[in-house]
Amino acid sequence: MKKHLLIALTVISSIPALPAFAQPRSSGSFNVGPIATARSTWFLNKNTSDADETEQAYEPSFGYGYGVNLGSYFNDNFGIELDIFMASYMQKYKGGASYTLQYHSKTAVKAVDLPLVAVVKANSGSYFEIGGMYSLVNKANFTMSFDSTKITLHDNTNVKTSFNKNNISAVIGFGMEGNLGDQLLLTAGFRFTFGLSDFQGVDALGIPYSKYTDAYTTHTATGGIHLALKYMIEY
Repeated sequence: MKKHLLIALTVISSIPALPAFAQPRSSGSFNVGPIATARSTWFLNKNTSDADETEQAYEPSFGYGYGVNLGSYFNDNFGIELDIFMASYMQKYKGGASYTLQYHSKTAVKAVDLPLVAVVKANSGSYFEIGGMYSLVNKANFTMSFDSTKITLHDNTNVKTSFNKNNISAVIGFGMEGNLGDQLLLTAGFRFTFGLSDFQGVDALGIPYSKYTDAYTTHTATGGIHLALKYMIEY
């Protein structure tokens, strides 16, 4: 967690410096380049959040993503961008009414994220983005162990079938973009997503939510830093 905080503080401190070398983007341009994100990730389900904390409770969790950014700008201030991410999501849990029953568990999901956003950019370099994201689940594993006995009840148990194969999310973000050279751009900002569809999945004990009598929907939520290095080609 300290590592993620250090990364976030580094990005935040660098953002004010970007306008010093930010230049208007040429009208009619295409950009491509590597992109990465480090973020807090959550699988929000009322069955877990309403449960007694001695049974199951959320813990802060983190994931990451890396891939390729593709963008097309129609003028200096407006464009469309598509990211192709290899992304990881994680949700950690804890519970147990007594020391001997205390446990920690986590669900780890690998997915391909495809966020498509409209970007509005000021001449100063600041930008705002909004759009949607389609996610395709590749892998989902569940791990659970008891603290006192060190017994592992589940060790990367495959729970992919308990998740929806895809997920639709809303996306919003903001930050700064600056020129590192005539055709090289650096983007540093923050992006947040919230799942609009039911991601399903399992609870802190590894029980599929679909087996609950009164099952609620699972919504993903993420928020974190967003970095991209883009090569711009005018057209």
